[in-house]
Amino acid sequence: MTIKKTVLLIAIIIAGLFVPAVMADEGKFTVQDMHDTLAQGTAKGFLMSVTNPDLSASQDFYLTSNASVPTTLLNNSSFNSFEIVSTELLDDTTHQTTALLNPGQETVLITSGWYQGRWKVESASLMSDTSAEATSTTEQTSRPTNRQTTTTVPAISNGLQGQLVFQTYSGGPIYIINANGTGLREITTGMDPQVSPDGTQLVFTRWEPEYALYTINLNGTNERQVATGWRQMKSPSWSADGSRVVFSYQEGGRLDDEYRSINWAQTMRTDDTPRIPDTARDIETENGTTTYRLPMDAYWHLQQIDLLSAMPIDTSTGSRYSYGSSFHPQNSHQIIYRGDRGLGLYDTTSQTSRPLTTDYRDKAAVFSPDGTKIAASYWQEGHWEVHVLNADGTGRQRLTETPMAVTITEKRSWNNSAPAWSPDGQHLTFMTDRTGEWELWIMDVDGANQRPMFTNGALDGIEFEYGGVDERMVSWK
Repeated sequence: MTIKKTVLLIAIIIAGLFVPAVMADEGKFTVQDMHDTLAQGTAKGFLMSVTNPDLSASQDFYLTSNASVPTTLLNNSSFNSFEIVSTELLDDTTHQTTALLNPGQETVLITSGWYQGRWKVESASLMSDTSAEATSTTEQTSRPTNRQTTTTVPAISNGLQGQLVFQTYSGGPIYIINANGTGLREITTGMDPQVSPDGTQLVFTRWEPEYALYTINLNGTNERQVATGWRQMKSPSWSADGSRVVFSYQEGGRLDDEYRSINWAQTMRTDDTPRIPDTARDIETENGTTTYRLPMDAYWHLQQIDLLSAMPIDTSTGSRYSYGSSFHPQNSHQIIYRGDRGLGLYDTTSQTSRPLTTDYRDKAAVFSPDGTKIAASYWQEGHWEVHVLNADGTGRQRLTETPMAVTITEKRSWNNSAPAWSPDGQHLTFMTDRTGEWELWIMDVDGANQRPMFTNGALDGIEFEYGGVDERMVSWK
């Protein structure tokens, strides 16, 4: 008997210990059944090595040489048992298993592939830590949002790790997906989702049925209302230590367009000469009367919430336009935000602000994971582009640009917006409409190699909408 056949026979015997054979309709065990059984056995064998310390030395037997598996899974001795939720042979070379690890009922997604005569684990991702409690709440719900995967697709060999949480549009569905393009599922609905520093929870806001801030575990359980009472709450962000959340809210200013007129004959009888504001639009004069429109001019402010006490923390920046807030990932005392004249940096200790840029076109800025860079959406002559700056506001670099041939032939410029950093700081995801519809793309940190984030059809059927109102479309941990 050859070595290859011996290995195959051992694998069949091992799989048979764990998985009952699935028979075809005519009662015969087919090749496809065999592969499904072998793949299930591999997944179960790996899970046994994770949950049984005596078998941890066998982990390498089940893993590919470049398998993507978090160290928190391989080195975590707290799991003592597992339960298979679903298992499926996707195609001849790809198998997917979902299981719950105990204690804690933590979800793990395992993708296996066919390698030189046997099945091996390519990736294993912890979907959430359901034992992590959201802190200090005013309302708790148990929302059954752990919905079925939208698409079943093979993993992408892109070398990317972690998980992306994204919204399709403000207030719409919020999804989670592995960076290799597997495990897509809906978590909840809302806007501007951001994953917590420890990767276990999500913070987001809703405007219906009331303006409120929420947290939820990444598997869709334990959704909680953290705070309410501020108008149009959006852009929430976690402090680096996970103890606070900052968000933007609207208060004051002009909420709708306002139409005014000046009768010049009447003003001559008064001592005060009226002045048409610089922001006036649609100015017309007829029969001695000037009419004009003042556009909506809402004021925005920042607010922090202490998650332990559920108490608000004053976060006055001194500007009437403070929104798109984001905490520094390493320093819990620094918050970047969009002000009336550019990007500003707020210090929570001194409760003071200082400008980072003086360009009001900088919007929705986010720090790199190490806090040394800032990526922002930039309003560039009628369309959006992605810019990167140093954390002190210097060294601006434009990363996206529409080719001249496209602007001439299509008579338009592409929109590129809403950048989000990869966990290692080497890539940026962003939204673009260059194909005629909004899509999620990725590029290197210097703007090179721009391409669709997923090429395996993982997001087929999902429609994105970017409104240009400082949306946070993606969070990647």
